[in-house]
Amino acid sequence: DVWGLDAAVRLPGGQLRAGQRLELEAGHAEITFDSGARVVLAGAAVLELNSAWDASLRGGTLTASVPREAIGFRISNSAVEVVDLGTEFSMVANANGSADVFVLKGEVEAAARAAGSDEVILLRENESRRFEASGAMSIIDGEQTRARLGLPVEMPRLARALHGVRWSFDEADGAR
Repeated sequence: DVWGLDAAVRLPGGQLRAGQRLELEAGHAEITFDSGARVVLAGAAVLELNSAWDASLRGGTLTASVPREAIGFRISNSAVEVVDLGTEFSMVANANGSADVFVLKGEVEAAARAAGSDEVILLRENESRRFEASGAMSIIDGEQTRARLGLPVEMPRLARALHGVRWSFDEADGAR
């Protein structure tokens, strides 16, 4: 994996904080949020961490896996905000400001972020939409989207997951 400016995220198990911007130039990276949501970035990608429940994809591709305890986890960009309902989905933030959302399992709520747009749609398994920065929305071919995204990447684990560990996005200085 090739990281941009923030070398602190290179270490497996490294801690992240709210407001941190992750710039992955190449490869794949897995981020597990305190909420329990897990995001796999595919480089080149830029992700801003807003909280344990919220992130903004500024460019690139991610796949989010959201367990039952993290229902309500959000990923947004300039064109769309996606609220996960306990599922797995992918988002591609395109260079032109549009975003493609594809639901791999379960359901998500998606809302265009353009001014004056208040429509929220429910996307189910194998459904996909393109959201334009202007607020326009279109159905895109699910099979083409699936082929473009490829299969979700399974990240090797260097250590077993620890249960009961707390990491708060509210601690800006990283101190415990």
